[in-house]
Amino acid sequence: MKTLVVYYSRTGHCKALATTLADAMNADCERLLDVHPFRGPFGFIRGIVVGIRKKLIHICPPQYQPREYDQIVMVTPVWVNHAAPAIRSYVDQYGDMCRKLQLFTISKQCDKVNQVSEELQATFGLNVQNTVGFTSAEIKKGDVLEKLKAMGGS
Repeated sequence: MKTLVVYYSRTGHCKALATTLADAMNADCERLLDVHPFRGPFGFIRGIVVGIRKKLIHICPPQYQPREYDQIVMVTPVWVNHAAPAIRSYVDQYGDMCRKLQLFTISKQCDKVNQVSEELQATFGLNVQNTVGFTSAEIKKGDVLEKLKAMGGS
């Protein structure tokens, strides 16, 4: 099955998870870049405002086209209980091309994954088939593959 891992990462946690997943799945990996990055303290505050308002942002055109893949794996941080604006914008633009979708989130609490998944499904009509939540502490420890194996994953 041809797989694309799509992620947004401000701090590097989602990048670590995405590259681990892409390597384990022998998948292509796409980093989403926002046209106006959320850098520094003002970027953090702007990210909170954009996240609360659930605004879409301008992202750079992707390198890979999702319609060319059987499965899309999305990795997003949770920003104020929502997927990161870059992920929301990607889904808005390309979500109808995602045949099979898996969602991975990183937050301080793993329980946010279902909330983010339900919102993406309700707002954009996505068919999210699998969801997994990680904490930033799990990513720092490198417990990703162990947790997936314990869940019966790859």
